[in-house]
Amino acid sequence: MWDTARYLSKKEVLANIVIFNRSEYLSNMVGTMAKKFKVTIDRDECISDMACVSLCPEVFEMSEEDGKSQIVEQYRVNGNIAEGIVPEELEDCVKSAAEACPVSIIHVEEVEE
Repeated sequence: MWDTARYLSKKEVLANIVIFNRSEYLSNMVGTMAKKFKVTIDRDECISDMACVSLCPEVFEMSEEDGKSQIVEQYRVNGNIAEGIVPEELEDCVKSAAEACPVSIIHVEEVEE
């Protein structure tokens, strides 16, 4: 009988280790997921002063067609020149561009991916 009780105890310990390690692993994964930011431009209101391009050329460029600000191709959502998703590394850049826009047409919000 002692052997059976000892065996069950080991089994329970192993089960708890597996559960603990799995939950710790999942917690670490959630903690390391990078934030992303949705950037939108109300292009109809753009006055083409290029503040966004000057401050954040990694994300913004001027359209050759109409001379207004647009999202660079790399970050566009479904090819939409007025909407993009950017990584956390560009958070300060896009927020600076949004704050500097004289007509406040650039909007930045954190999104869950």
